[in-house]
Amino acid sequence: RNLQRLLEEGLFTSTYKFALLQALADLAVERDTGPEGDLRIPITGLRKVVGGRIAPSRRDVPEATLLHDVDATELLNAKEQLQRSTGERWSLNALLARFVVAGLKQWPILNSSVDMAAGEIVQHSAINLGMAAQTARGLMVPVIHGAGEMTTEGLRDALMTLVETA
Repeated sequence: RNLQRLLEEGLFTSTYKFALLQALADLAVERDTGPEGDLRIPITGLRKVVGGRIAPSRRDVPEATLLHDVDATELLNAKEQLQRSTGERWSLNALLARFVVAGLKQWPILNSSVDMAAGEIVQHSAINLGMAAQTARGLMVPVIHGAGEMTTEGLRDALMTLVETA
């Protein structure tokens, strides 16, 4: 309602008005839940235009990777405290997997894929984590299915099983 009022007061240029009205229209579109409980969001309006422009740029523009050093002192301290309090071994990967699951639960749009044939973003209801592992056969990416429903201990144990079998 506040956005609607701002649009009516004429505070935006026509270009911004069009983009805002399109965004409002996109939000108003009914969202469908697929058979697996996945949320299916139609790709329309501004998303469709942006997506159409991003695809060629992904093909034509070289990619770059940015790496940052972080101070993980508190993470290491938390891992040591967890090991002392439980008497069990914990890997940093198990804790990082828990953080990823928490992030995907907080921002579920990041747990999505695009169904180009249907013109929809598929926001998956299940969280399945792929964990890269270098093996004698090359790089493998085994998957922890149902990671979003697991406890931290369950994630740790599933990760250890994947490492042993990869």
